[in-house]
Amino acid sequence: MEIALIRASVLACLLAAVAPGCGSSSKEAAPAGPSVADTAPSSRDEAAALTEAQRWLAGEVASGELEIAFDRPAVALAPPCVVDIEYGSGHGGTVSWVRLTVGATTTKCERVTWRAYLKDPAVSPGEAVWAEVPTATFATLLDSIRALSTATVTALPTRRYWHSSADFFTLVRVVGKDPAADRTWEFAGYPGNGGAAVYAAPKAVVGRARAILDPLDWKPVEADDLRRTHFPDAFVRNRDLCAEKGHWWVMERSVEALGWFGDRSAIPVATWLLDHASEIIDRQVVKIRTVLDEPGSYLEGPPRSLPK
Repeated sequence: MEIALIRASVLACLLAAVAPGCGSSSKEAAPAGPSVADTAPSSRDEAAALTEAQRWLAGEVASGELEIAFDRPAVALAPPCVVDIEYGSGHGGTVSWVRLTVGATTTKCERVTWRAYLKDPAVSPGEAVWAEVPTATFATLLDSIRALSTATVTALPTRRYWHSSADFFTLVRVVGKDPAADRTWEFAGYPGNGGAAVYAAPKAVVGRARAILDPLDWKPVEADDLRRTHFPDAFVRNRDLCAEKGHWWVMERSVEALGWFGDRSAIPVATWLLDHASEIIDRQVVKIRTVLDEPGSYLEGPPRSLPK
């Protein structure tokens, strides 16, 4: 169920000082991802692009139930930088992990997908594909992420309470040099005005990302390279969120995907999840222990599905 009655209510817009490249930052904001000082000058009006992206995000988010203020410094997104977009459906049993490696002129895209509930044995539950496109393709998306980083979304008092059983996962991450430097906006749970202030803005950005990503000319990752995708790194970066309330199915799908795309870097994370996952159940414990007990089978070599 979508948020209705779009009514933009932008309270403030404190724009950061702009820098060359595909993003901007303020003096107070340290870059959340890799950046370089010698990026070629851009002819774009970065401040105008950010303002336009904020206007778009306000139109997507602000309503009779939510208001949005742009009162935070913008994240730095000067190429080269790395952005993760992730999304999934709990009832659908599917999660996709997308990484954009943004260069000054070209962006490498990689999408890894795990489908847990396939009934056709001829269809692979795991898929990894890649594409390479001009960085300009993602200009509006990068601006949208900058706008997201400046936003504060607040729930307004309402007498109308609603909730849906269609649980989902949505994530936007500006990837740092290590996970501690990441900037992440994410949500896993059920649609409803109880959580809309958390998920409305990142969900809008993920929707814009998918509109760009889905039509790309994707090519399959070779079978021998399935364990060399970005998935092992994303699994490590998602450690803490997989342990949070509402994320149990994201964690389970991620553990299942290890059999196809994981490597031994998953071992400390999987071990940690056994002790820290807030909603872990016996079925998930068995899957994690299977990976840990047989890493030579599930974290190396050809893809292998975990027991259900």
